[in-house]
Amino acid sequence: MCTRLCCTEMGKDYKEDPDLIFNCKRMCHKPILNEEYKKTIIDFVDNNPSAVIEEITDYLIVQYKYVNLKVSHSTVNKFMITECNLSLKKTEFHSTERNSLEKINEHYDHVQEWD
Repeated sequence: MCTRLCCTEMGKDYKEDPDLIFNCKRMCHKPILNEEYKKTIIDFVDNNPSAVIEEITDYLIVQYKYVNLKVSHSTVNKFMITECNLSLKKTEFHSTERNSLEKINEHYDHVQEWD
C-alpha cells in the first residue's frame, strides 16, 4: 500500500523520466501488521476484553520478539480500528464526591422541587 508521499515521489520521478518508473527498484513500504498479527490481536482482545492499547502493543511485541517487531501504540490503534473492526471506548473518571450520600440527596431534593 503506497502512502501519499510515496506516490507523489513516484509521480515526480515519472515526469523526469517516464521509463525510470518501470525499472524502479524502490518499493513502497509494506504494512507492519498483517493477517497473522490481526489474528493475535483479536484472540488477545477476546481473552482480555478490558485490555488497553498499551497492553495489546506490549503483548504483540512479546509474542513476536523473534521478529524484532517495533510497532507504536498509534499503529496498533489504527490497525485495530481499520483492519480488525474493533472499537475502543475512552475511559471517563468521575469524582468520588459524585456518588456521595450528600450529593445523591441534593440531586433527589432538586428533582422533588420539580413536582
